Amino acid sequence: MLFTIIFGGTSPIGDYPRPTYHLVFHPVPIWMVDSLESENGIGNKALPSYIDVDKSDYNGPEYRIGNLQPLLLREGLSSESNPNVAVCVQPGGHGTKEDLQRLISDLQNHNFETTIVRMDE
Repeated sequence: MLFTIIFGGTSPIGDYPRPTYHLVFHPVPIWMVDSLESENGIGNKALPSYIDVDKSDYNGPEYRIGNLQPLLLREGLSSESNPNVAVCVQPGGHGTKEDLQRLISDLQNHNFETTIVRMDE
């Protein structure tokens, strides 16, 4: 499975869509950020950037509670301004059902209200 996360609220760059965040496993969890950059008033697709999680004590590729924190900190995301988040579950990738459950728990630990969209069934 591959997980795409969309947080609720308004875009930090005006009328453009909010960035989307992909949880990929290369081989441990890494956040990939897709966003639009505004250049001369025209939205241009930016190259994805990556946010690593703490891999200091990893024994395997699984998602761990706490892996959400680096994304929230770097992107300035919190449930205070808008608690809604959509998690799109897509086929492919190396994520598991257990990774999805831990991701949902991690989001709930930060007071986000999750909507799951299944594209893998």
